[in-house]
Amino acid sequence: MKDVSVILTTHNAQETVKKAILSVLKTNDQSKIEIIVVDDFSDDDTVAIIENIAEEHDNIKVMKLKENSGSPSKPRNIGIKAANGKYITFLDDDDELDPFNLLKIVNYADMHDLDCVKGYIKVIKNSEIVNRNIIICDNTDSLGVIKNIISKQSTTVDIIVKREFIIKNNIHFDENHKLGEDTLFYVDLFTCRPKIEYYNSFFYYHYKRSDVKNLSSTQSYQDKELNDHLSVWELAENKLNKIGISYYELRLPIAVKNTLNNIIFYSNGKISKQCFNRLSDFLNENIEYLENKITLYERYNAVFNSILEKDYEKFLKLSKKRLLIAGNDLKFIKPALKYLKDDYNIKIDEWTYENTHDEQKSMELLKWADFILCEWIVGNSVWYTRRKLAHQKLLIRAHKYELTRDYGNQVDYTKVDGVITVSYYYLELFTNTFKIPREKMILLSNYVDTNIYTGTKTEDFKNNLAIVGYVPKWKGLLKGIILLKMLKEHNEKFKLYLFGKNYREVDWIWTNPEERSYFEECEKFIKDLHLEDSVIFKGWTERSEMFSNIGYVLSVSDIESFHLAPAEGLCDDTLALLLDWAGVEYVYPNEIIFNDINEMKDMILSTYYDEDKYKKLLKEMSDYAIEEFNVEKFINELKIILQKSALS
Repeated sequence: MKDVSVILTTHNAQETVKKAILSVLKTNDQSKIEIIVVDDFSDDDTVAIIENIAEEHDNIKVMKLKENSGSPSKPRNIGIKAANGKYITFLDDDDELDPFNLLKIVNYADMHDLDCVKGYIKVIKNSEIVNRNIIICDNTDSLGVIKNIISKQSTTVDIIVKREFIIKNNIHFDENHKLGEDTLFYVDLFTCRPKIEYYNSFFYYHYKRSDVKNLSSTQSYQDKELNDHLSVWELAENKLNKIGISYYELRLPIAVKNTLNNIIFYSNGKISKQCFNRLSDFLNENIEYLENKITLYERYNAVFNSILEKDYEKFLKLSKKRLLIAGNDLKFIKPALKYLKDDYNIKIDEWTYENTHDEQKSMELLKWADFILCEWIVGNSVWYTRRKLAHQKLLIRAHKYELTRDYGNQVDYTKVDGVITVSYYYLELFTNTFKIPREKMILLSNYVDTNIYTGTKTEDFKNNLAIVGYVPKWKGLLKGIILLKMLKEHNEKFKLYLFGKNYREVDWIWTNPEERSYFEECEKFIKDLHLEDSVIFKGWTERSEMFSNIGYVLSVSDIESFHLAPAEGLCDDTLALLLDWAGVEYVYPNEIIFNDINEMKDMILSTYYDEDKYKKLLKEMSDYAIEEFNVEKFINELKIILQKSALS
């Protein structure tokens, strides 16, 4: 018989399960530890990783479920039945154990003939390790120990229990509840009046993960989850009453506060009236356990009061997630907001400049928000990270310009749940430039609202090139003019359309000697090369109409973070061609990236005269752009990022 069996349940944990298992193996006393891994029908490489490790260690037993059970309860119950240790403990697949401390506490339990021992845990978030669940209690009073555990500790599975005690009392995890199963396990354990002590040490590392970049599904809190919690509370109260303990008195304020958090961040208005009425009745019936004992943020308190008042419509309105968009230049994010309105109440804090705003208005909006999305890492990001409330989630969407400013060094990244960049190249640059924790970096491409394009073309569209946004000088207008001249040597029909503000209309450009000199040189080139009738300054144009007479949209910039115009062109049946600016290969396919304007000229001419080649390349590139950059994909991934930030 082993001293202890560690029951590890897994499901799709290929990124973390190896570390979890190896943490248990970090001891010379492996003869004393049995590891039982129960996989809950993973469909990734989890099982292969487990079995590879198990081949080298005879104290690892691997068990596999034939279908997913939906919670850790069934796998843990299977593990309990298969265990051979004198004591049992549990491990989640993304956490770790300290085997030295585990065996030390098991030895203590055995020496004192204890049925169970509970210690504290170490919580790890962003490489910071904090002790949690430390309590002070009199171990001579078992009932007092139980009360302290219920009222002052979370229900993580860091408990050591004598296997014989579990089997004799038929204690198991409730497989009918997807939430609260740990609470019911503890309740069933405690109602059997175990000989229990608190041991002032730890053996469990719990990882509180904030890396939202790789998460792919959203958490839901609707009728099933809320009903589970209500049932668990009622069961816990009824069972613990038998040993003279009130769960409501010890735990209900904390439980209700956590439930309000779940409702606000995960229900999305999907709690039915029937379930709402059950919650309202429950809270009103047990208000004595909550009055003057529960401290809530203003946001939570409003939702709480609507429940007590049985005002369902008010509850739905108040519990809908609140998203605040903050920044001075919102042109990239504003068009997407209409696609978020079904899931979020949205307000905008629009700054007049990168460090100028109505502070009173910003403070009011700050108090209102659940999620804050700062567009650009400038003064808005600094201001909000210094003031956000503990329950709020804050994300920053970075572009490129910020790398030329110092605001990124002033942001408190401990208050940031994620920094979004539009390409892998700039993800690396922002990480290294501003020393942003890598686990907080998120890749999310820019988007194209493909719904506004029709692909309709004029008869002579292939004669026309376009540059969308040609100021400041790093946009490369001069290269575009020279390219036009090279093309006209082959065919006089080519023209260059310039969309966006003219350099003379932008004060900071026209008053900047270097910028002004550059654009005056461009004007001289146009005149000297007799291109006055071939370079057309179009100004601002609706995106949906921009490409109707354009055959080629160009990116001749020196630098870009993403450059949206080529993607927009591709989505409107316009061939995009790009010079090889740093990071372009992480955004666009190599087939349309060129080393210089000579190569770009050759591609234009070859596709201009070969219709089949033009159509084939355009089809391939358009399909790529629509799949990668469509607004629906962007919105879905942004929703996931927002929701997963609520878990951090």
